[in-house]
Amino acid sequence: MKKVISLLLALALSLALAVPALADGQSVFIMFPNDEFESTVGSKTGTGWSFDFDAFTLTLNGITDAKVILSHLGTDPTVVLAPGTTNTLTSFMMDSLSGEEGYPTVFKGSGELIISDPSATENGVLHGSSGSIKLQDGLTMTGGTKEGDSGKLTFKKFSGYPLYKLMAGDKPATYVRIGPAAGAKPAETQKPAASSTGFTDVAANSPYAEAIKWAVGKKITTGKTATTFGPGDPCTMGQANIFLWRNAGRPEPTNGYGNDMDMAEMWALNDAGYMDRLDDRSDTCTRLWFVYALWVVAGQPAASKTAAFTDVSDLNDDGRAAINWAVEKGVTTGKTADTFAPFDPCTRGQIVTFLYRAVK
Repeated sequence: MKKVISLLLALALSLALAVPALADGQSVFIMFPNDEFESTVGSKTGTGWSFDFDAFTLTLNGITDAKVILSHLGTDPTVVLAPGTTNTLTSFMMDSLSGEEGYPTVFKGSGELIISDPSATENGVLHGSSGSIKLQDGLTMTGGTKEGDSGKLTFKKFSGYPLYKLMAGDKPATYVRIGPAAGAKPAETQKPAASSTGFTDVAANSPYAEAIKWAVGKKITTGKTATTFGPGDPCTMGQANIFLWRNAGRPEPTNGYGNDMDMAEMWALNDAGYMDRLDDRSDTCTRLWFVYALWVVAGQPAASKTAAFTDVSDLNDDGRAAINWAVEKGVTTGKTADTFAPFDPCTRGQIVTFLYRAVK
């Protein structure tokens, strides 16, 4: 890992970007001529952009003349182009600190992104150690070596470096456009739904609404964007650890240091005791794992009754004890009347709801 980070820093310096040292985790940099932004926790907002660490989502809503670096470890970064906005950058750099190609940068939304710098003839305007982009919502990517080009672009890896360049033929692209296809109708703007949580995807009568409002108010988590929470989206192990750590009051862990995700993992390992090794923080958190973690944090209390689920007999004693406690405590009633679904993904809505019920 140290070798990869060193290579990335050397690459950044070769591009004449004033990048601070990267932590062994997620980072985002929004770079202006006289300013620089780094985030490893929570959410941030600036002129023309906002960033949510929990969802690792950068929303562009009118940013101009900036450089962006997305540095990530074991996750798919998302860039949202807000509806009706035109965003202009002079450079976009995608860095996978794990050095793996399997983590694409996802672009979605209905706005437009122009990345243009005619002088960027060596590395082009879109490059990094991650050479994969996934376009959603009907977005297309075109460009070339001069403004207005609409040719096909491809990523090429350059030997000897963890570097991909977006190429227009045999030359790095110095002009890139990501946006709706030519002639596409603009997306309809939907009126936000009324919700006590402030999120358009959480109805006032949602079973998660009360818990989400509590979690946001206590700064345990934020929405995926300024207007959405993503209650049905799977929650990662890293996010679940952070939620538990923040709810505990953000204690300083034994032998722990770093950003929120690092601190949460060290606390889980060395203090809370619900982890006995460092799991991959990008793995999906399961219903069993989170209920077990809640049970351990609560002191492993014994339940007076056994939950009548047909799919938990093969679990170990601790797993069954945690589920029995969770049902008796009212944390959950199971997936159905007779199944718990221990290995199903635990969604963001379920995570905050389980946590809310466990501490109430």
